[in-house]
Amino acid sequence: MAFGVELPVFAAFDPDFCIPKRQEPGDSEAVHLAELRALRMEARDGAAVAHRVRKVLMAHADRAVTRREAEALFDIAETAREGASEDFAALFAVAVANHLLSAGAGAAEASIFARSFWLDATVLAAAQSGVAAPSLFAQVVTAALTEERVSACEGWVARGASEATLQAVTRAADPARSWVAERLGRRGAALSGAEALLVAALKPCCDLTPASAVAKAA
Repeated sequence: MAFGVELPVFAAFDPDFCIPKRQEPGDSEAVHLAELRALRMEARDGAAVAHRVRKVLMAHADRAVTRREAEALFDIAETAREGASEDFAALFAVAVANHLLSAGAGAAEASIFARSFWLDATVLAAAQSGVAAPSLFAQVVTAALTEERVSACEGWVARGASEATLQAVTRAADPARSWVAERLGRRGAALSGAEALLVAALKPCCDLTPASAVAKAA
């Protein structure tokens, strides 16, 4: 799949985007998930929803992406409109990878997987353009471990992740790997563009390609 490299920012997002106020733990997750389901219905009708999906996810900016949220993102990725959208593909790949890699993380590593860091516009632009996709997520983890904001890391995209970091990423992915692979192969059909980007980006440390699925050409 071809993703243009000329975009300096994640184009679908509002230029005045800001992270919503932090929600209290007592807030109902049902409302949050209902918003994602409503956006899936809009996507089925042909609407572009990537920037609104990001806003919904950012309502819990200090947490990793949950299994139920990842399920909702897969549902949106299966729609014709957003499954082929480069903007949604980048958001989907990074958000699902965040869930996959955080599943095996301990409490001490929780801050590394805060979605406010992973869904940073700079990270999404790199994922969308395909720049350094094979180790993109390992590089994000490396930047988080060194407490550097990705946008402040000079040359962060070109800086390769260490072998030790890739191995750590692989171990962290183990608890959720089978679920993601099963979800990718559930339809027994070709992968959407969003799903193909997720598979390509994680391939060096986590082969998710389902035997029954073949990625669509761009």
